[in-house]
Amino acid sequence: MSSTSPADLPVATVIPVSDMDRSREFYEETLGLAGEAVPGGGHFLRAGGGTLLYLMSNAGYAGRAGWPLASFQTHDLPGTVADLRRRGVVMEEMDDDPPWKTDERGIADFGTVLIAWFRDPDDQVISVVQPT
Repeated sequence: MSSTSPADLPVATVIPVSDMDRSREFYEETLGLAGEAVPGGGHFLRAGGGTLLYLMSNAGYAGRAGWPLASFQTHDLPGTVADLRRRGVVMEEMDDDPPWKTDERGIADFGTVLIAWFRDPDDQVISVVQPT
């Protein structure tokens, strides 16, 4: 018997997109995620260990979130950021007070976590984090 407790279930995030082709190109080709179309015009993307992102097509509210819609976790944030930059991803630069201020690589140090941000084609924030 399988568990039905939320604590035991995989979790996915929904990312609204205004242009599915443009978003698929970014998430699949630029970021390298495996994808598959689903009924209704959406698209599933798979990342490490089966994590799911669901691109919801023709969303009139794409790009409105002022916070990260998804966060990838890494054990080597400097290496991951360097790889993203090689793929053409532009990292966000924050000139705020610490801990929000990013260094020359685009990485902020929150003490217990390092974090970097970038934006997708709808200008939505995606983060990459490394617990320290």
